[in-house]
Amino acid sequence: KQWYQRRVREDKEEYQKYADTDKFGHFKLLAEEQLISSGLPYLIFRAPDVIGAKDTSSKFWIYHMWVKYYETLRTPIHMPYQIKQLVSSYVYLDDLVTAIMKGIEGETRNEVFNIAFKEPITLTTLLLEISSILDSPISFDHEVTTDSSYHLYPSSARGQLDISKAETLLGFKPTPLKSAVRKTVQFYEKAQSTFDDERYKVVTELSNAIGTDKTRVKFLSMVQAEAIAGRKVRDEL
Repeated sequence: KQWYQRRVREDKEEYQKYADTDKFGHFKLLAEEQLISSGLPYLIFRAPDVIGAKDTSSKFWIYHMWVKYYETLRTPIHMPYQIKQLVSSYVYLDDLVTAIMKGIEGETRNEVFNIAFKEPITLTTLLLEISSILDSPISFDHEVTTDSSYHLYPSSARGQLDISKAETLLGFKPTPLKSAVRKTVQFYEKAQSTFDDERYKVVTELSNAIGTDKTRVKFLSMVQAEAIAGRKVRDEL
């Protein structure tokens, strides 16, 4: 395939536009271009925002805490109007691993795959799903701006990824969003009494970002008490 021997962005103006406006995306695509033009066999997997167990960005866990302790924090979840109904893509960590393994074990080479959920997802959809699982009603603050608000998703505003190539060539079958969110919530419920250092970083960041002096103390105390109770139950089993 001759296309794979050429740089993806042939147009110099387009190349420079990406380089100037999105450094992170530019260098990611530059790495792909170098690999594609190297002549080596390759598989490239493009992943959007990741949700799942042990995600080191902690974005999901922070939102999980905000929803779970909503009544304590007393701060509507920041939802700038610009992203209220913005459809974007997310991927379940287990699905990403499965897709990579399918690629490695299969015969397909020299392809670029988007790996994501099948469903169109907004941040509103994701947070309401977490709210439903935790049985913790929430509300949103749509008056905040993207610059003044504390929001962690989405990291891309370019719409939903097309995963049809991965479905066709790899037999990729993404986990339904509801199932993936439920499993992720269940993990972080257990993590609250297991991963002390990580929990401390999450609650500290969240309380500093949106808490008042009064709610911050109560929030930290409740999280700590639940972590201790969880460890006690685990030790007794």
